[in-house]
Amino acid sequence: MTLRPAVAACALLAAAPALAQQASTADIDGMMAVIEAQQKQIDAMRAELNTLKSQRTASAAPTHAAPVAVAATTAPAAPSVDEDDRTGAQMVAEGFTWKDTSGRSLTLSGQINPAFNVVDDGISTDVFIVDNDTSGTRFRLDADAPLGQTTLGATLEIGASPNNSYDVSQLAPQTDADFNVRRAEVTFRDDRYGRLQLGKGSSAADDTAEYDLSLVAGPIMYAGVADIAGGILFTDGTDYSGTTVGDAFFDFDGDRLARIRYDTPMFGPLQGSASYGQDDQWAAAVTLGGDYGDWSGWTVGDFTLLAAASVYNTTDDTVDYAYAASGSVLHDPTGLSLTLSTGGYHLAEGDDPSNVYAKLGWDTEFWPLGPTGFGVDYTQGDNISSEGADGTSYGLAAVQRIDRYGIDLYAQIRRYELDQTSDPELNNVTVGTFGTKFTF
Repeated sequence: MTLRPAVAACALLAAAPALAQQASTADIDGMMAVIEAQQKQIDAMRAELNTLKSQRTASAAPTHAAPVAVAATTAPAAPSVDEDDRTGAQMVAEGFTWKDTSGRSLTLSGQINPAFNVVDDGISTDVFIVDNDTSGTRFRLDADAPLGQTTLGATLEIGASPNNSYDVSQLAPQTDADFNVRRAEVTFRDDRYGRLQLGKGSSAADDTAEYDLSLVAGPIMYAGVADIAGGILFTDGTDYSGTTVGDAFFDFDGDRLARIRYDTPMFGPLQGSASYGQDDQWAAAVTLGGDYGDWSGWTVGDFTLLAAASVYNTTDDTVDYAYAASGSVLHDPTGLSLTLSTGGYHLAEGDDPSNVYAKLGWDTEFWPLGPTGFGVDYTQGDNISSEGADGTSYGLAAVQRIDRYGIDLYAQIRRYELDQTSDPELNNVTVGTFGTKFTF
């Protein structure tokens, strides 16, 4: 096929005005006949091109599929804008986050943290299957709605901890599931003015005794050393005492409660916080490298720093005020870290209970699965279970993270010692732990 007739026709059309002035009627009729003939050729070529397109489309279809099957598996055409009748309130899932056309989002997250405890209390060695209260099982919903530079958010977090390690004891190896509302709060945040939260959630003092950059802190080893075995009773080698591990060891961290909380904007790496809640509980804190609760820290050269300090009151009328502080420094090139924590109560009378904690950590990568972490720690608690009581605990832990699936595999060996002024003399408690924390 060729396009020369079409080119000739175009040339004739372009010359038609000049020719019309000179040509006779017969000449004009002759030219019209030529043009009509060329138009017929153009139409014939167009028909031939359409036939070739149809043949190519037919040859692209699978030759092994029956005509009915092809019709059944053919995807429907995408709806036009007029055919899409979704409203702004209907959300489209993207992983564990749902978003709508107005920019609102809803995110589901959570974790499950079962563990296997082997406990030697001086009388016998017992095995307990527990939910690790160091970082217990929970699920969470976070909703966000952008309002210009301000973000309006809401969080609902439910703890669902079966056989919680802080409750399980030799006398109660199986306990009821612990369901509790950890957070139910609304948040207004504008980085120019700060963040305001209303509802149940962290007081300004919450987590201030537990700032920690080591990998082992996540699932098993941090300043709250009693959490993995809080319900275990000390013994005298023959009988159980009335004192548990949780009675003897406490890091004096703040708590979650129904409150109103304000966090200032970030001033470089620093941020201030204040809260007031139920039963007139107030708290004030300052953090370094926290950035609205993000524990990633503040990087200075080869080091990452994270720290906090708080003062707060409690519902105990014998306590004038409480305090907590912690800090962690990580040397990024080597993965070595040092974490320190302290806290206590200032009492109206009597010896003040207090706690100090120290840990050396090392995070490294042996293989592509994810980072590996190690930690060794020591804690000293005075006057916590009773006046004159002296509690000591030390432990060794390891964690292997599998990044692809959000899984931590961990193990720990920990020893608890308690000396008290009253009889009887109590045996040490040794706890070996193996567990896995699955985060989604």
